[in-house]
Amino acid sequence: MAETVFCHALFSKLREESIDLDELGMMLSGGRAHQGSPITNDVKLQASQELAGKVVEFMLGLYPQDAPDPKVVDLESQVHMLQQQLARFEKSPAPSTAREPTTAASATPSPVPAIAGLSSLPINADSPPPPPRDDISSSKAPDGSTRLVKPDTRSSLFQAFEKGKAQEHANAKVVEPEESTDPASSSGVPAKAEYGTASHVASVVNFPDDSKKSFMTRQWKTCRNDREVTTWIESITLSKANRKKLVTWSAHVQKWHDDLPASEQASLDQTVANWGVPIRDVAKLKAGSLLRILAVATILIACSLELLRNAHLFFQGLYENPTMLGHKMMDVVIWARGKFLLLACDFGIVQSSLLSRLRIRSSQYTWAFFQSKSVVYCRLFLQPELKAYLYVGSTAQTLSDRERTRWGKFKQIRAGKAVHGELSLFWYHRRANYHMAIPMVILHVPRADCLHTIEQTFINLLQPFLNAPWVRALVRAKHANIATSDPVRCVRRYVTSWRQFRRFRRRNLTLAGLAPSVFRSENVVQSIVYCYQILFDLASDSLQSFLAQKFLRSNQVDADMIYRLYRMATHLGDPFYETSCRSKLNQVLAFRSMRVPGVCRPLSVPFLLPERVFTRRVRRLLGDILDVSTHKLLPYHIPSTSLVAKSHPKIKDILFSHKKLLMQWDPKLTPDQAGIRCCCAQILKDHPRLTVAQGHIASSATLLSLSDDLRCIAQSSCNNTVFMDAKAHWSCFRTTVYEWIEHHDLVRYDEKEVRAVWERLWQEHEQALEGHWTVAQINRLKSHSKGLIWHVRDHEGAHSHVFCPVKYWMMLQNTFTADSIFLPVELSVPAVMTQMEQAVPEHILSAFPFKFSSRKSKVSWAYILPKFKKDWKAGRPIVSFSAHPARQFLVIMARVTEMLVAEVCPHTRPYNDAIMLWQAIHQLFGQTDTPTLSAPDPLALHNQDLSGFFVSIPVERFMITFRLLLTKFYGCADEDLESTLNHATITVDLTNDLSVMKTIRGRHCLIHDKHIAVPMRLFLEAVRVSFKFTLFTVGGQTIQQLRGAPMGSHFSPAACHAVVSLYEHMYFGHCLLQSVRMPNFGLVVRYVDNRLALLHPSCDKQSVIRAFLHPDVYIPPIVLEYEDGNIFLGFDIDPVTRTISYVQPDASWKFLHKKSAASTRTLLSSFRSRAHLITRASWPQEQRDRDLRLLQQAYVNQDYDEHLLSPILKHIRFQADFRCSPQSNQE
Repeated sequence: MAETVFCHALFSKLREESIDLDELGMMLSGGRAHQGSPITNDVKLQASQELAGKVVEFMLGLYPQDAPDPKVVDLESQVHMLQQQLARFEKSPAPSTAREPTTAASATPSPVPAIAGLSSLPINADSPPPPPRDDISSSKAPDGSTRLVKPDTRSSLFQAFEKGKAQEHANAKVVEPEESTDPASSSGVPAKAEYGTASHVASVVNFPDDSKKSFMTRQWKTCRNDREVTTWIESITLSKANRKKLVTWSAHVQKWHDDLPASEQASLDQTVANWGVPIRDVAKLKAGSLLRILAVATILIACSLELLRNAHLFFQGLYENPTMLGHKMMDVVIWARGKFLLLACDFGIVQSSLLSRLRIRSSQYTWAFFQSKSVVYCRLFLQPELKAYLYVGSTAQTLSDRERTRWGKFKQIRAGKAVHGELSLFWYHRRANYHMAIPMVILHVPRADCLHTIEQTFINLLQPFLNAPWVRALVRAKHANIATSDPVRCVRRYVTSWRQFRRFRRRNLTLAGLAPSVFRSENVVQSIVYCYQILFDLASDSLQSFLAQKFLRSNQVDADMIYRLYRMATHLGDPFYETSCRSKLNQVLAFRSMRVPGVCRPLSVPFLLPERVFTRRVRRLLGDILDVSTHKLLPYHIPSTSLVAKSHPKIKDILFSHKKLLMQWDPKLTPDQAGIRCCCAQILKDHPRLTVAQGHIASSATLLSLSDDLRCIAQSSCNNTVFMDAKAHWSCFRTTVYEWIEHHDLVRYDEKEVRAVWERLWQEHEQALEGHWTVAQINRLKSHSKGLIWHVRDHEGAHSHVFCPVKYWMMLQNTFTADSIFLPVELSVPAVMTQMEQAVPEHILSAFPFKFSSRKSKVSWAYILPKFKKDWKAGRPIVSFSAHPARQFLVIMARVTEMLVAEVCPHTRPYNDAIMLWQAIHQLFGQTDTPTLSAPDPLALHNQDLSGFFVSIPVERFMITFRLLLTKFYGCADEDLESTLNHATITVDLTNDLSVMKTIRGRHCLIHDKHIAVPMRLFLEAVRVSFKFTLFTVGGQTIQQLRGAPMGSHFSPAACHAVVSLYEHMYFGHCLLQSVRMPNFGLVVRYVDNRLALLHPSCDKQSVIRAFLHPDVYIPPIVLEYEDGNIFLGFDIDPVTRTISYVQPDASWKFLHKKSAASTRTLLSSFRSRAHLITRASWPQEQRDRDLRLLQQAYVNQDYDEHLLSPILKHIRFQADFRCSPQSNQE
C-alpha cells in the first residue's frame, strides 16, 4: 500500500509538469529490450535523468520554504549572537558541527505535557517504524550474485512508470479495511485513549508543536467568514476516504467542544491561534468555523505523516537494488531517504537522539548540501533493535559516489568473492539489512586534509558499533545468523578517553599553580581534533608527514604531548594508520632520547579464596608498587592493576599416567620383556567392583572403593582443577609479580612486603578452603590405585578410567602394529625430519611455506583413546600435527580444497559446519505444505556412519578426485587440464575471512598479510606430496601409516570430504534427479563421517533411494554402518513429530564441580555453551524452551546457584529471539 500511495502522488505531480509518462515508459521499455545498443542505452539514461530531475522537484515541494522576511532574519541573527554569548557560560555545550545557526524556535521542546502520554495528532507520534515486509524474493544478477527484490515494489514502480496509469494500478491493489487505515491508528500502535473520546481530542488539538504550527501556517489562506472557510476546506486535496474521516473527526471535535465548560470554551480562539492561524483571522470567525479549522488541521497533519512514512517505505524498497534506474536515480533515492527521515523527525513520527545531537535539520538538508564533496556521513537504522548499529565514515567524493562503491563491494561479498572493505559490510551481509540502513551527510569539511581528523572525532564522540574497534566483536561469528555479540553484550570502549584530556588539563593547571576550573568540553574537542590532525599528517606519505615529524622533534612539543599521541595512535581504527604512526613516533622518541612505552599487561596469577578479597588486596599491592615507581611512570601509559585468573592444575595433569607407559612401549617387546607386570588379582581384592576384560582391569574410575571425598573426585570430570599447595602457589605468585614489575620497568619492590601480603591471603584462603579439592587429595587418590593406568576412553573425554598396564600395552600393540594400516620403522627423530624434507621437491619447497629449519618444528606424535566399542582390544589413534614443519602448507592445501568443493559441489556444506546442518533440518521440519503434500507426513530417519572415512581411501582415489574437481572447476577437458593450470592462480586467505582477528602485543588487529598465492600448475603434485607426511612417533618409537590420509593432518578432513562430496554430487546429478525431485524426497546431511537421511516414506520404493542407502554406495573400502537410535550430534531427532531435543547431561563427569578450583566464570562457561547450542539446534521453539529449562534444572541439581544461571539464560534467549526476528532473517 505504501508504494501505491506514493507512486500515485508522485506521478500525478509528474503529469502536471511537462513530462509525458507514456513516452518515457516506451523509451525505457525499448532500452530494456535492446540493452546491447548504445543508442537505446543513451535514451534510457536520458529518460532516467529527466525522471530523476522531476523527482527532485517533487521532493522539494513536499517541504516548501518561503522567502525569509528580512526583519525576521535580522532578529534571528541578533538572537543567535546572544545565544553564542550565553553559551560561553554554559557547562559542556555540544560540539559545533559547522551547520547553519539553529533558531530558538527549533531548539525549543514541544509543549506536550509529560502526563498526557499521547501525541498531538490523531495518530500516535511515538510509534515505531512499521514491520518489514516478508514478500522478499531473490534472483540471480548478471554478475552471479544474489539480488534481493521486492516484487510488489518493483512491479508497481515499473507498471506505473511504463504505462502511465498509476491510478489503475492503485485500484488493482488490495484495499485494506477502513479501520486499519484510520488516521488515529495508522501508526500501528494502539492509542492510550480511545479514539474520538474527549481526552483523545483534547490531547490532539490542545498541544501543537512548532512543526505542526509552521505546517498549518503554510496551508492557511486568509478567510474572513464562514463561506470562505468552507471554500478553503473544499479547495484542499483529499481522497474520498480522508473526506469521510474528516466528517467523522469534525463531529468528534464538535462534541468535545460542546462538552467543555463555558470558561474553557472561551479559550477556543487561543487554541486555533496556537495552530498557526493568524489571530486577526481567528477574531473574525465563529466557533463552528474554528472547530472545522481544527479538524482540518489535524487531518492534514495525519495525511502528511502517512505520506512521509509511505514514502520512506517506498524508497527503502527501491534501495534494495540501487542501480535499477541508473546512477542519477540512485542519488535521488539516497537523498530522499535522508530527507524523509528528517521530515519524520520534525513531524514527530520518529524520535532520534542521534540527529538531535548532530543538530541536523530538514531545512538544511538540501540537494546542494547532499551533493557536496569532502563530507563526513553516517549510516543509521530506524528499527529500535538496530538503532545502536551506527556507522560513521568520510569520503573525498560525494556520498552518492561512496555509496555506489560500497554497493559494488557488497555485491561481491554477496557473491562469495574475496573483497577488501570495511567490516561493516560483512555485518550487513550477515544480517541481510544493507538496504535498511539510511545514509546521511553529517558535515561538509571544506579542507580535504582534515577529513580523517573530523571523521575520527565523530567516531570518538558517537561510539558507533559498526566502526573499529567495536565492529571486530560483531563480525567474529562464523555463521551468517549467529553473531556472538548484540547491543547488550558489545563493549563500548572509548577510542580516546575523554578523561585523558581532563587529567592532562588539570595536571597542567596544578603544575602552573592555578586552581582547577570547570571543565569545558569544547577544550577537549579542540585538543582531540588537534592531536588527530597531527597523527593523520604523520600517517600520510607526503610533505605533511615530514613537517609533522619535524614539529614533534622540535622544542615546541613537550614529552606529555608525544606520549599522548602515542597512546591515541593505538586506536585509529585502521591498521595501516596505527602501524605508520607508531613507527614514526618511535623515531621521534629515539631522536629525543625518550623511553618507548611498553604494552600494558595484566597480572596473571592463580586466585585464592575468597575471590573478591584476593582480587582487592592484590590490586592494592600493585597500586603500592606503582606509587613507589612514580618517577618511572610514563604519562598516559600507566600500567593497569587488573588481574587475570590463571588456571590451577587439572586433575588429569596430576592423575593420568598413560604417558609413562607410552615412553616405555616397544612394538618388538612383550609386556613381560619390558618389565610390565599385571597386578589385577591384588587390586581386585581392594576394589572388587572394577570390571574386567580378557582377564585384565578396564573399568570406570567410579567403581573404585574409595572414601566419600575421593569417590566424588573419581566420579567428576577430569578437567576439574584443584588448589595447589602453599609452596607451589607462593612460587607462582612471586614469579608472576616480579615478571610484571620487570615487564613494566618499575622499581623492584621489597620481597618481604610481597611475602607479607601473600601470607595474609593464604591464611584467609585456608579458612575458606574447607570442602574444596586440593592437590593432596589427588595424591591420596593415586596412592589408592597403585599399579593402574589412569586415562579416558573414546567419546568420553572427561570420564576417568583405570586400566591394567598389560591391558593398555596390548591396546597399543593392536592399534599401531596392524599390518594393513600402520607399520613400525627403525628411524630416529632427526632421521624422520630429514626424510620428510627430502620427500618434498625443491620447487614445492620454494612455492609453499615450510619450516623444516625452525627450532620449534617437531615430528608428529600420537597416543590412543581406548575403545569400549571394540571390547578394549584397541584404541582410536590420535596424531598431533601442531608443531609439524609442513603444518602451514597442509592448511593451505585444505583451504584450496574447500574452495574447489564449495564451487563444484554446491549441494554440500562445510564438513565441520554443524550450525548450517541444523538450519537445513529446521527448514525441512518447518515445511508444513509442499507441492504434493498438504500436511507434513512422518519421515524415515537413517542414521549412518562412514566406516573407513580416514584410514581406508587409497592415494590414487584421492588423485583421481582432485583431477575431476579441477576439470569441473575450470570447465575444461581432462586432456586440456595441464595447459589450463599453467597460468591459473588461487589466492588463499589463511584467516578464514576478513573478520578473524588475532591479538598482537595486547592489541586486536586484522591479519592483513596472510594471503598466499597458490600456483595451480603445482597443485596436483602438492596433493601427492601432502600424503607423504605419514611418519609419527609413539613414545620413543616411529610409526608409518600405510593407507589412507595422514592421521591428524590438517589436510586429511578436507581431502576425505572432497572424495565423498564429489561422489554424492555425481550420484545426485546423474541418478537421483532423473527419477525423484530433490525438494520432495527429503534431506541428506553429513557431518564429517556421520550421515543423516530424513526421507519421505513414499521414496522407499524408489530404487535410486534404496541404492543410496546401501552400505557400499560410496564404493569400498568406505562402508556405511547404521548407528543405534536417533541420536545425532548430541540431539535426539524425532522424524514423526518433527522435533529436535537436546540429550541432557546425566552424569556428574559431564559438569565442572563446585568444589573444584575453578572461578565462577569458568564454572558457568559449560552452561553458557550448552545453552547456546540448544538455541541453535533444538526445534521447534517450544522444545527449545523446554530444553533450556531442563538444562537449568540439571545444573541446579549439581548445586549450582539458580540466581547465577537465570541471567545467563535470559540473555541467551534474547539473543536467540533476535536471531529469529524478521529483521535478521530477511534472506
